[in-house]
Amino acid sequence: MNNEKILEQINQLRKKTSERKITWKFVNPILVRWVREDSGKNFTVTLQTMQMATIVRPGQPTTSVNKNYVLTIQSTNPSEVLLQVNTALYPLLKEPLEQLFNEAMAVSKDTSAEVIDKLLKNL
Repeated sequence: MNNEKILEQINQLRKKTSERKITWKFVNPILVRWVREDSGKNFTVTLQTMQMATIVRPGQPTTSVNKNYVLTIQSTNPSEVLLQVNTALYPLLKEPLEQLFNEAMAVSKDTSAEVIDKLLKNL
């Protein structure tokens, strides 16, 4: 995987997210999803955070909690995983994916509020 290219793409995702051009949906507190249709194919992009505990000193009860991020892009027709980036394997991408995750969560909360407003509008 070309880290420079994927870093550039993550930065573009973050930029488009902050411009509100990507409509992330809140799935749960650790996962957001974006679905896009292009040329008859659906693409699902998920971004999630995972906490991993690591032992700081063997034999002692001291642990450290480390957050990692996983970005996955899947397609339908055919159904397949096209890309998966896990910051446990690519630590240089952790900060950009953390920033994207935080921005996507903020957008997803705005999107959820808009949906509720639409549902309540004509009652």
